[in-house]
Amino acid sequence: MSFETHFLNQAESGQWAKLKLIFQWYSNNNQWESIKPAKGEAIDFLDAIAAEIESDNGYYLYTFMPSLKQQRSLAINHIKTWISVKPKLFFPTADINVYRIAVQLAIRVFWPDTLNQGEFGFCGPTTVLFDFDKRYPLRYAKCGIQLVETGTGRIELNDGGLGFDISLDRTEAGDWKTKGLPEVDFIILRAIRQKAKALVPGSQSGGMDFKFDSDPSHATTPKQIALLLDKAGYSDVKDDTIGWPGKAGQGTPSSLANKANLDRCIIYSRATITKPVIIMLVAVELADRALDPVAIDTSGRWDKANKLHELHWIVVEKLKYSGRNVTGRLVTWTESKDFTFDKPTFLKLYHGFVYARS
Repeated sequence: MSFETHFLNQAESGQWAKLKLIFQWYSNNNQWESIKPAKGEAIDFLDAIAAEIESDNGYYLYTFMPSLKQQRSLAINHIKTWISVKPKLFFPTADINVYRIAVQLAIRVFWPDTLNQGEFGFCGPTTVLFDFDKRYPLRYAKCGIQLVETGTGRIELNDGGLGFDISLDRTEAGDWKTKGLPEVDFIILRAIRQKAKALVPGSQSGGMDFKFDSDPSHATTPKQIALLLDKAGYSDVKDDTIGWPGKAGQGTPSSLANKANLDRCIIYSRATITKPVIIMLVAVELADRALDPVAIDTSGRWDKANKLHELHWIVVEKLKYSGRNVTGRLVTWTESKDFTFDKPTFLKLYHGFVYARS
């Protein structure tokens, strides 16, 4: 299957919903290696996305933060400028296609929720990167390009302010094909996960020290999430997680403690002057059920979820109580979706949150 058939034709004909599904399919089925756009095709694809961002057709309004139209346009133009000349590549043996990277970056700018952790336990870095991409698309694009070209990129909210560098050495990008995620996601997410380890080792924050070949060690601790946000330049960072394995002074919380914690999370999420980022810690079954509703037995879930591999970080927006239910919108695993849970079920699968303002 060619890039022209599966991607370029959809973009040029305005089939955006179909294009998003195709992109998710390639991400979820580890098929990106088969897509090899030529330089001209990649530029035409970027032009089509840029035109849609600049238009008033309406579809763009269903993506994230349409008020950042100008920033998204600048981000697409920055990517186009990069590939218009001969782009550099820091990872010569990783089988990385720079024009495929450009396409992936552009789609992330257009749809931040398509960020993909694949089969890696990179849900923590994914939540941090999602909010950075959503709010600062030009900075996100520059960070990705710098990382691909030099091995080092920078995540910062404001020039000259707080921020941190992320980096990989020349041998650390070649594993992108092994577990089903696009190379641009793999490169940035692995670099962020390694930065989290550098800020505070997992063994010193209630988790495990990160080792790429050990899947359980991929889990990012609440303290690491909070530090990533703080060092990037977010303000009012708060770790209000509960029930994290190994977290000092915390065991299995009571339903009353869960309810009080969720009350705080909803209050924080109502902020209107500066929209907060709410990174929520949940049992993985909550995300599964939100994306594909099925009946699940949540009895005794705390015991099962009290293991690192059963926990999952998600971004939550529009969180509120609605009668006897908890409603909101979550972002995870290349999707964003509205959810509704009855309160008892939600609380059994809920482990608190990390909060910050940009």
